[in-house]
Amino acid sequence: MQAAQVQRPTLLFMTPQDVLPFTNAPKKAEDSVIMDPLSVIASTLAIIQAITASYKAIQNIHDLPNEFKEVETYLPLVYDTLKQVEERIKNADLDEASKTAIRPLVSACKAKTEELQTMFAQMEGRKGRAVAIYRGLLIQLGKENRVETLMQGILERLGMIADNQVMRGATHSQMAKLTDAVEALSHVESSVPDADLDRASMNAIQNITENATGNQAVNSGRGPMNNNFGGRNFNSGGGSMQFGMDMWKD
Repeated sequence: MQAAQVQRPTLLFMTPQDVLPFTNAPKKAEDSVIMDPLSVIASTLAIIQAITASYKAIQNIHDLPNEFKEVETYLPLVYDTLKQVEERIKNADLDEASKTAIRPLVSACKAKTEELQTMFAQMEGRKGRAVAIYRGLLIQLGKENRVETLMQGILERLGMIADNQVMRGATHSQMAKLTDAVEALSHVESSVPDADLDRASMNAIQNITENATGNQAVNSGRGPMNNNFGGRNFNSGGGSMQFGMDMWKD
């Protein structure tokens, strides 16, 4: 925040119009770190199926960002690898030490899968340009939630599981596929460049009334803005604030 003595303003503070509320975002599951690996894998497989269903609901959107299509092509690889891991755990009668070694890896994979489900589900039923909706999601959640980035994270964690000594025999055939998939996704061009997201952080619009004086405040990041001018406190709550001339009368 910066304050400066300028002409008295009538100010309008607002967030970009394509920043969307997340009232229907899927809720995060309980922390799965303490769960049995088989339970975590079963939950993750169900999430993969939910993502597939979401993609079927949005695949015909005419301007759907290409990265959603790219990510969808790797869902079967994720599913098949997890099924192989599941079978290995069931049939190998693993001791507790082996389960302990695998548990954080499958839990991290599940967490990334939940985040990916959120992104796909949020595209369903939205009105407007798909690219603008996706851009709004990334402004709200951060560029690390790009769908191709999330899928890379899932595949990398699956690679770590597949390379685990306990799993290596059962998942050896998947290693090359996982490595190739991660490499391919690293070359996917995002429909929302970093520059667009960086510009969106400067989200204040000002209308200056001629021949007026007073303070102005600019929020250059995301989130609510709390201003205090002459004993009066104004909190945006993360939304818009409009100040008319009557606001300054005693």
